[in-house]
Amino acid sequence: MSTQNPTLESLLLQVARQDAVWQAEKDLKALGPEGVGSLLEIRRNGPGTLRRHALHALAMLGAGDELDDRDRRALERLVRIKLLNDRPLDCHCPFMWIAVPAAAYEGVFDALGLYDRHPRDHGHGHVGSAA
Repeated sequence: MSTQNPTLESLLLQVARQDAVWQAEKDLKALGPEGVGSLLEIRRNGPGTLRRHALHALAMLGAGDELDDRDRRALERLVRIKLLNDRPLDCHCPFMWIAVPAAAYEGVFDALGLYDRHPRDHGHGHVGSAA
């Protein structure tokens, strides 16, 4: 992928804006699998100003399985940092959330038959529940 892709670059800059993130996610999904490959290329080779936005976009697209170990660790660090001050995006959110103490969540996952657990902040949870 050429790093001179104005469409992808403009979408990545929108990812950082709270007022444009939902439209950016929709437009990124429209790029399909080629978009994931292009985002991975930006993560590997830059430009540096877009690397963090590309990681955010990959998380939004649910492309965690495509990440290499370094990017997976970076995403997990980002989530741990965001969890410190994480709040619901909108108090009128149409989604229902179940909050459990961190010490008790393993039992909840077992009881609900959930698997492949990874901590996520509200923003990533919102994206995952709307997919």
